[in-house]
Amino acid sequence: MKHYLCTAVLLLAAPALANDKQDFADCDGRNHPGKQDDGMRGESSISAYDSFRFGSGLSPALLGAVRGMVADNGRVAACTRALASPRLLPTQALRKAHLLRARGAAHLQGGNVDLATLDLDAAEAALADRTADPFYQRSMGASLKLLRAIALAQQGKWDDARALATTAREARPYSLRLQNVAAEILAAAPDQSGAPSPWNGVLRLDPAVGHRALQDAAKQANHADVLRLAPAVDTAIAFPDPAPLNPGFQPALPLDAIKAMFSGFAIAHARAATGDLAGAKRFRDALAAQLTDRKARLDARDAAAVPPAGAGPTPAALAAADPAAPPPPARPRDPILTLGEQRLRLLDLRIAQVEGRVADARAMALGSALPVDGSTIEMLTRLNAVLPAKDRLPVPDLAALTEKARQNDQLQLRQLAQQALIAPETPRTVIDYSKSRPNILGALVGGAVTMGFGLLGGIDRTDGFRSTPQADGTIKVEFVGNTPSEPLVQEMTLLRAAEMAQAAGRWGFAIARRADYTRYLVTSRGGFESSRVPTGHKTELFIRYVNDGEDPLRGFGAVSLIDALGPLYYEDKPGKR
Repeated sequence: MKHYLCTAVLLLAAPALANDKQDFADCDGRNHPGKQDDGMRGESSISAYDSFRFGSGLSPALLGAVRGMVADNGRVAACTRALASPRLLPTQALRKAHLLRARGAAHLQGGNVDLATLDLDAAEAALADRTADPFYQRSMGASLKLLRAIALAQQGKWDDARALATTAREARPYSLRLQNVAAEILAAAPDQSGAPSPWNGVLRLDPAVGHRALQDAAKQANHADVLRLAPAVDTAIAFPDPAPLNPGFQPALPLDAIKAMFSGFAIAHARAATGDLAGAKRFRDALAAQLTDRKARLDARDAAAVPPAGAGPTPAALAAADPAAPPPPARPRDPILTLGEQRLRLLDLRIAQVEGRVADARAMALGSALPVDGSTIEMLTRLNAVLPAKDRLPVPDLAALTEKARQNDQLQLRQLAQQALIAPETPRTVIDYSKSRPNILGALVGGAVTMGFGLLGGIDRTDGFRSTPQADGTIKVEFVGNTPSEPLVQEMTLLRAAEMAQAAGRWGFAIARRADYTRYLVTSRGGFESSRVPTGHKTELFIRYVNDGEDPLRGFGAVSLIDALGPLYYEDKPGKR
């Protein structure tokens, strides 16, 4: 789950006239390059006006929606002016590539694939001498691959798009943002039946993605993958008590319970489709019992409702006094009951189809609103195969469904370009971890073969990191980093969790839940926000220790994680300290 410590405010004020310096900020979000070697000065102040105009400070989902509606928001023009500015020195190749990449992403969001490709080519050429640098490979290099994969997907070149997205994903397996963008690209690719879920890598880093991954596989009728994902997804259904009656208020839906119900249904549906009718019926009976209990609690709530003082007689009392009076208005339909009963009917349809109860299955199909997805098409196709020609059911047009999904995916991929802009990293960007782990090299004991051994002896860890046991048995591990690189902060937190598992004598850990934050320095005038400056990131991981093989879908081995990230964060590099 992504959290942003900010509120977007639209001020009724005219924007300041853009100047040479502002073009840099409007293009890639950083201050003008100054005289630094790489030109990568800190992130710029974002005015309240620009927060709305450019989407800076908005959540990723809202940012994508805003930019999708308002073309490129002037970003392309700002980037073009910045690239031509004399402030950009010939030696500042990284900043030049950063600007080109930002303009390429803006072109992608506008659907201008050819122009985007030219900018991505130029950005790669500007940094051609860094291709062997691991920091480049994990940040700018991976980012450019993701953007190019989006461009290729827009052109329908899916084999090349998949290959690039996979390469980028493998370059940084512990970055939630990078894994998420790669999974989005791979999930949009056609012909995935039988392939492993593209969300597997994200699932380890953020268990909340499990529901989405499972639903994605279910929509494509990839029953095998649904069942592979099942152990990592919480499907325990526990509907909360009904909210008190309030005619003018619609209570919020219990989203966690609904997600669990949908995922449980998808698993039961896959079990039925693959012949495990007993497993499917267990969930069917459990869901039916939950819905019966829900209805009883709703009835009890309504019966116990007491009208407020002065409200007059209840509708029931009026009806008893005057049988000719119109009946009281019906209780609004409970959305949980509606959604649950729909799932029950669909599951009964699948079970009837698998059991060969053809007439029952056909009647259920005619009397139900079926979702139009790959799973429904597969189920109806199977049913029609055993029905007489005169009784066959209309099957949704797979070609039309595929085309509609392709168009939606293309739009979503265009909006995804902004999330592929991973902050560039160099050896000096990992200095936060050095400060938070003093004298790490001097404290290494027995680490010549693997850095997964003896890392913690005698090291006091107080700056930046914190760990707190939780009432549910998990441990909250958090890190605050004063860096523009969100993936770097996430990796530091994972590395700390691995160290803690190693110190506890455990094989590794699994993430139960997480929260990621962006920190801003906000300036206000007259009670209204006037500007904000991003000052860093924070990641909170709620972990539990696991043994080898205990949680294969979500478990991280402490030694393997430390060996993967240790060389980047432990090794003493010139200028790092």
